[in-house]
Amino acid sequence: MTRLMNLLAILVLASGMTLVACGGGDDGETTTDIVTNNDSTVTQDGVGVDTQDEDNVSGIDNVVCTPDCANKVCGPDGCGGTCGSCESGIVCQEGICPVCTPECDDKECGPDNCGGSCGTCEGGVCDSGICCIPNCDGKECGPDGCNGSCGVCASGYNCDLTGACIPGAPGGGCPGIFDCLNACPAQDAGCQQNCINEAPVEDQMAFNNLIQCLQDSGYWDCAENDTECINTAAAQCDTQMTECFHGELSCKDMYLCLISCPNDATGEACAQDCLANGSVEGQAAWSTFIDCLDTNGYFDCADGDNACVQAAWDACDVEFKACAHGDKTCTAIMECLNNCSPTDDICPLACQVDGTVDAQTVFGLLVDCIIETCGDDTSAECQNTALNGACADPYLECSGE
Repeated sequence: MTRLMNLLAILVLASGMTLVACGGGDDGETTTDIVTNNDSTVTQDGVGVDTQDEDNVSGIDNVVCTPDCANKVCGPDGCGGTCGSCESGIVCQEGICPVCTPECDDKECGPDNCGGSCGTCEGGVCDSGICCIPNCDGKECGPDGCNGSCGVCASGYNCDLTGACIPGAPGGGCPGIFDCLNACPAQDAGCQQNCINEAPVEDQMAFNNLIQCLQDSGYWDCAENDTECINTAAAQCDTQMTECFHGELSCKDMYLCLISCPNDATGEACAQDCLANGSVEGQAAWSTFIDCLDTNGYFDCADGDNACVQAAWDACDVEFKACAHGDKTCTAIMECLNNCSPTDDICPLACQVDGTVDAQTVFGLLVDCIIETCGDDTSAECQNTALNGACADPYLECSGE
């Protein structure tokens, strides 16, 4: 752009022209660009006018704008005015006010998608059209039951399933050595050696094994921005990494911890803590599940492609249940679900993964049958009809399981 403007400036100077006026606003008013060259005037249409002819010059200033509102009920009239306006919340589209139908079915609050409201909540928050009262009683962290958070734990602490902040690794563990090293002043070899010497012997061994493996894999030779090199080298040390960075969480509790992480800037750090605090066995089971998802294209699914996501998840159902299961019967799963708040997204998942592998399988068949029978009808009436009709067999199997 700079080179072009310089070229135009040179051409203007070379021709002896002077830019006198320019116009053409968006308000519909007609303005004429005039360029003078010696004693003549040139208009935009290229018609020459003698500058000495006062009648012709005054004629240029008397151009009249005619408003145009034909077939328009709103928007600009082409002359700086308006053809009208739409009701509040309705946006004018090419001179027409589109008809908007408020959408408040099954909603008690929030926007109606037409600029209005479906209602407001008193003493709570609106969560997807439902009035929800956050519950953080006795909790210092974790979800509040309304897609919000009761707080975030300080560095080195994790939020357990009761909403309490607990130490990430008792005594610091092997990860504590890394935390200590990061806190040492640069080039302070004495501080760095103390971080290792003051750790328990088993943590020292885990730390040394990991460092040696990373050395042998070429990890330390990778450039800081060479992500592919770093990931490839680190992958060779998965076993040593798990021996150092682990806690006591089972694979099921790792899963529940992950889905409880807030959906904001702190979510990634929360997820890392969940994984780092899994037991050796828990992390191994989780890795098997993740590898299965990767093999079946889960991480290649486009955003919003639910069919792709579900297909990959179904293909890894065995691996998931091997990770996340408990000792509840199918009946106990249903009883647990009945106690969940309608706005609590975590509770139903926790109820399901607390079931045994067999109980989850039977429960899954029952849910699939209800979905197939009722479709988009989520009412209790349709579900009860399904349980006593088309889904009676899986329901009886669940009840007797």
